Amino acid sequence: MTSLHDERRDYLQSSLRRDELDSDPFNQFKSWFDKTMQDEGQIDATCMQVATVSPDGQPRCRIVLLKEFSDQGFVFFTSYASQKGIDIESNDRVGLSFAWNRQERQVHIEGVASKVSAEESDRYFYSRPLDSQRAACLATQSSTVENKEVLLSRFEQLQSEETVPRPSEWGGYIVKPTRFEFWQGGPARIHDRFVFEHIADEWVVKRVAP
Repeated sequence: MTSLHDERRDYLQSSLRRDELDSDPFNQFKSWFDKTMQDEGQIDATCMQVATVSPDGQPRCRIVLLKEFSDQGFVFFTSYASQKGIDIESNDRVGLSFAWNRQERQVHIEGVASKVSAEESDRYFYSRPLDSQRAACLATQSSTVENKEVLLSRFEQLQSEETVPRPSEWGGYIVKPTRFEFWQGGPARIHDRFVFEHIADEWVVKRVAP
């Protein structure tokens, strides 16, 4: 067994107090997100983990890219026929997580996922580089393929086409949050954690133990 018991660092950059929090968790998220995006050393600030539960109860996690957010929710795009699409069809409750290590911050979101409109999926699909559009047409995401050469051969065929129609099973989801957690790393593992929960049409905030 490989031991990682001594692999650790302390979190000393900042702290988070209740009076520093915006009363609206969407505004708080935007404040942290904007600061993260302004950090030239931060890589892939839009990466977020999406957690789903399969029809037989198996939790699954994967990384996707956040493409839009507003007070209506958080949007990402994928194949509706993928494992996550199948999971969401069965159980629309999902989790989102952001880890911004340079800022020693994390944001965790729980919410309900639904498909965006076909028009919105079209708009984003055709804004992508043409090769990215082609890649979405190679095969159903998560399906078994014989080898990579099969994918490359199909990709080469698609390169002769100047336009690629959006696959009907490819599109966006919007996650409407019901819960936010803002985590700021602290020294001696005394982290600052604040939870927003949507109760009776308002956001209720509380500090929770690290």
